[in-house]
Amino acid sequence: MRALLPAVLAALLMGGCVSTPALTVAQETAEAPAGFEPALFQRACEALMEHCPLNAPVRVQVQPLEGYYGRTHWAGQYEIAIEGRQPMQGVLDTLIHEWAHAMVWDASEDPVYGGHGPLWGVAYARAYRVVMAELTASAGD
Repeated sequence: MRALLPAVLAALLMGGCVSTPALTVAQETAEAPAGFEPALFQRACEALMEHCPLNAPVRVQVQPLEGYYGRTHWAGQYEIAIEGRQPMQGVLDTLIHEWAHAMVWDASEDPVYGGHGPLWGVAYARAYRVVMAELTASAGD
């Protein structure tokens, strides 16, 4: 495992994706939860896909989740589910959190690698900076 860490860290910091797999953003409720801003969420997802790309398609769903704020799993693509019944900042924080898990899995080529360790922290920091830069830049529009 120790030999794998430098390679995974380099992939997280530099980004390793040479293609642009598909990004699907879906909302599984009939109406948007109070305070949910679909355009803002879409911009955050697109910024992550552009600046923190993954080597596989990504499906991001906003839906009711019982007992979780979010979860990510691998099913031939990254599937990220986010609890939509939370404040918008919580939705964005959860998106960043779950995207960081996918980044670590993608860089390690192991969909069960990691947790909330140092590599995940590096991935989270990178994803957080990307989303905050996008939202700050678009706030002036």
